[in-house]
Amino acid sequence: MTKRYGNKNVVNDLSLTIYQNEILVLLGHNGAGKTTTLNILTGLTQPSAGSAIASNILNQPVDLFTDYQNIADFIGLCPQVDVLFTQMTVKENLIFYCKLKNVENMETVVDETLEKFNLAAKANNWAGEISGG
Repeated sequence: MTKRYGNKNVVNDLSLTIYQNEILVLLGHNGAGKTTTLNILTGLTQPSAGSAIASNILNQPVDLFTDYQNIADFIGLCPQVDVLFTQMTVKENLIFYCKLKNVENMETVVDETLEKFNLAAKANNWAGEISGG
């Protein structure tokens, strides 16, 4: 997998294998391409070249770049820093991310998520006011 910005290779011919039930951690200095790699693998950024194949999803090999909509539910990312907008409510943050992911039945998904994580009572609180835990 490769990602270029202009003439600069940010990710240069990366090849890796991630096995089922394992956690991937990328370590490296600032500018090493860690965030770009994860953004590509989670569908936030398109690669300049290459492919990423998920072999045990949907019982067949699936290309993450061409068939992302069918496997988006199986891929997640937990960044090091808080990705909530502090000047939006908890519910507004969930709605925002649902819109980014083109989630159908958004209101239902948001309400179910608030309930699932015991955040319904905090839905209208500013995201910056809730515990990071």
